[in-house]
Amino acid sequence: MISFRAWLIGSLVLAVLAWALPWLTHFADGGISIMLLVLWLASIVAGLVRFRWRGLWLLLGAPFALFWVLALFLVADDLKLSF
Repeated sequence: MISFRAWLIGSLVLAVLAWALPWLTHFADGGISIMLLVLWLASIVAGLVRFRWRGLWLLLGAPFALFWVLALFLVADDLKLSF
């Protein structure tokens, strides 16, 4: 079984990688950052199921993981490209 500490560190690593990869590759990561975001979301859901209320600490990485989603949403809204 994976301990809560290991799960938290893994969640933070996934979130930071999802944030940093587009910067490091100059936005040519081929969708790997999106895959990392989906993997982070899956780990959050699984962590919440496993650890219940303690699993809310896994959301510490949310600002990093969700940065590009929010940034692209705001840019699309400014450019009138939103749905």
